[in-house]
Amino acid sequence: MKPKMPESVWKIVDNTKLSAHMACPRKDFYEYVLGWRPIQDDHNLIYGQAFHMALEHLYDKQNKRDDTKLSLRDAEEAWLVFMEYYRRFYSEESDLDKAPKDPSNTERVLREYVELYSRIDRYKVVYSEISGAVPINTSGRLIYFRLDTVLYEPMSGTYMVLEHKTSKWSPTLWEASLSLSLQGGIGTHVLSCLYPADKVKGLTYNGIFLLKKGNEFRRMPYRRSVDGMQDWLTTINYYADKRERELDIYVNTDKEDAPCMHAFPKNPTSCVAYNKPCPYMDFCKAWANPLRHIMEAPPSGFQKKFWDPREQDKEWNAASAHVVKPEEVETGIGESIVQMELPFVEPKKG
Repeated sequence: MKPKMPESVWKIVDNTKLSAHMACPRKDFYEYVLGWRPIQDDHNLIYGQAFHMALEHLYDKQNKRDDTKLSLRDAEEAWLVFMEYYRRFYSEESDLDKAPKDPSNTERVLREYVELYSRIDRYKVVYSEISGAVPINTSGRLIYFRLDTVLYEPMSGTYMVLEHKTSKWSPTLWEASLSLSLQGGIGTHVLSCLYPADKVKGLTYNGIFLLKKGNEFRRMPYRRSVDGMQDWLTTINYYADKRERELDIYVNTDKEDAPCMHAFPKNPTSCVAYNKPCPYMDFCKAWANPLRHIMEAPPSGFQKKFWDPREQDKEWNAASAHVVKPEEVETGIGESIVQMELPFVEPKKG
């Protein structure tokens, strides 16, 4: 008998799940359908969360005052916010091993960030973080999202999402990896659901590169024409449809006593990413049909923890964070791109 799945597996679609499914459906199955997730947290993940909290603090402070400039005192406070979260996971003894993503360089990079952008940025902060759900087709399918800072540019009268990314990559490779991302389209689409089309500038990736040779900063605009956004909508709905079909096969067709599982097929070209093997590689090697094993407790080194982006809405620390409700989109100003007729067919159920 297959385990009962929570609502989040079926109904809650977001960039995290769809990106995992695009990379490898079998990885999606283990991580987001079964909820088997590695117990040991990845340092890049923890560091990224702590750094995002620091930037959230910066932009929340800026939201509360008329002056668009940040100060070095703001950077100092942001570093303390970073440290309070980071030290829950990593002790001072580990700092040297984590360079350049370590507390000392983080204090430096936050100061450098404020010194640079306080001179050139002239944006007003609308929200320091934003999350929620907006429709992505005319049948009411929702995409759940969590995005970083929403800015308003007084000179042009336009709105923009500033999406923060920390990295040790080459900035050139980083830009190439994000140029066609689902997340960029999500940010642009969310703004198009909230504001008139002529007031939407789009999304800009805010790259912070922590490097041993010296830190760097780069901002990469993600811009799409109306046709380009239609292409994005078609793409994201295609993969949402595909994931629903795989769930349908898993529930209604696949059997525990079959030689192999047909739903959520493996993608052998994604077994190694970012110079690391997939955490589920050993399962794929050992099990042709995972259904014979899923009623057991998660294997050693894994825990059962289902991903539900709605839980993030309870974690906001900043007063200027905002949660978008679907009804806000329906009654809000502006005309969403989602009102276009989309060339795809909803999957059949059963």
